Amino acid sequence: MQPLEQVYRVLRKLPPGPVIEMPFWYLEFMFPRQTYYMLQSTSHWMPLVNGYSDYTPPDYLDQVMTLAAFPSVPAFKVLEPGRVRYAIFHRYWYSDETWATVTPRMKELSRYLKPIFVDEGTQLYEIVAFPP
Repeated sequence: MQPLEQVYRVLRKLPPGPVIEMPFWYLEFMFPRQTYYMLQSTSHWMPLVNGYSDYTPPDYLDQVMTLAAFPSVPAFKVLEPGRVRYAIFHRYWYSDETWATVTPRMKELSRYLKPIFVDEGTQLYEIVAFPP
């Protein structure tokens, strides 16, 4: 078993709230990668937006491409009803090309994302508001 990443040690000390972990794997053959997030969630026990099991809810498939583009206004709209509170970005799982599309969106929507923890591999944000 891998050692627990520092981002999860930080998260487990925060007030409870749902978490989205990024990248949000959107191709069906990638869905089992969500199990990493599920395993790590046993260190903080907060609800996850993304997870994996043998059952895929219909709304998951309807929303997966929108959530894969988080942060974006449409993704915030999907997360708002569930009052998702935290977002973790695992930089090491993004290609450089894809990460280059994420960082401008993070900057553009920074008023909604409060940085809590950043190291070379992960970033943890609190979602402090949702776009109108």
